[in-house]
Amino acid sequence: MALEHSCMEPVMRCSGCGQRYGTDERVWRCACGGALDLLLPDPHISPDLIQRRPAQLWRYSEALPPLTHRVSLGESMTPLIPSNLHGRTVWLKCDYLLPTGSYKDRGAAILLSHLKAMGVRRVVEDSSGNAAASLAAYAARADMDIEVFCPASASPGKLAQIKLYGAKLRLIEGPRQRTTEALEAHVAATGDFYASHLWHPYFLEGIKTMAFEIAEQNAWRAPEAIICPVGAGSILLGLHKGFSELARAGASVVTGIAGDRWGRHGRV
Repeated sequence: MALEHSCMEPVMRCSGCGQRYGTDERVWRCACGGALDLLLPDPHISPDLIQRRPAQLWRYSEALPPLTHRVSLGESMTPLIPSNLHGRTVWLKCDYLLPTGSYKDRGAAILLSHLKAMGVRRVVEDSSGNAAASLAAYAARADMDIEVFCPASASPGKLAQIKLYGAKLRLIEGPRQRTTEALEAHVAATGDFYASHLWHPYFLEGIKTMAFEIAEQNAWRAPEAIICPVGAGSILLGLHKGFSELARAGASVVTGIAGDRWGRHGRV
């Protein structure tokens, strides 16, 4: 089975206008305002090869972006636990067992590995919860400075977790949008790199490993359906990307994943 991608060399391409950017360019969004997709060369891997590797997201390395440096906190494959929902058997993917307690560790590991290899030393992020905690932890592991812009109304417990990892916190009063506006103004004024879990395509490269794990744990088949929480849509997009790659590689992927609202991503 080959996990296939669509180009010879890694490149970021705008999903709106089609503009292309090198993966070493310090961009997180297209100049037109569109989201960037990461296109990768065609890897060829086998389930037998994968299963001989440590049970970590890095076991799928041929299907991940080329990385010269790995920023890792020991993130391991998470279990599927059987449960019951209205009389039907469901399987729960336990990503709360990842290092900071969130699936976002998958994306943070890949994104910070990429930025570390680029020589980025300082990043900023806007989040009120798990994404900020995850990026703060992985930034600390990468020996990178991070400043997190948070709504002043954020959970005290989550703010404490973010600070525990050494991040600098900047609390912004008012609606959530003001936090993003404050961050974008800061980036424009300072040149700090926006390590966005919502915009940067390398983050989704980590999230898609959830799909690979689910398929591997189910004899390389996808489940009939997946129920997932949808805020800005990173789980949804990551699962869609991962299962789409598996389908193109010849795995038995027959599944539907849909959401009414994806924030910046529109509707699927």
